[in-house]
Amino acid sequence: FWKSRPAPQSDTSRSRALESEAFEAANRGDWSTTLRLLTEALQSPSAPWTAWANRGKAFLNLGRHQEAIADLSK
Repeated sequence: FWKSRPAPQSDTSRSRALESEAFEAANRGDWSTTLRLLTEALQSPSAPWTAWANRGKAFLNLGRHQEAIADLSK
């Protein structure tokens, strides 16, 4: 029997899954991972606005204030 391949995730569900992983990383204080995951989530044109806000918070926690201002202004 042939195994079928799983259907690809929609952009929106992938973005939300990455944002959820980022939230878990943030709760551990792992801001570098949080930033990486949110940056990946934001590659989707359908990324939720919360991804911008949360990435801004990650930038703040890393002391990257200009980048935080840019994200929080979107």
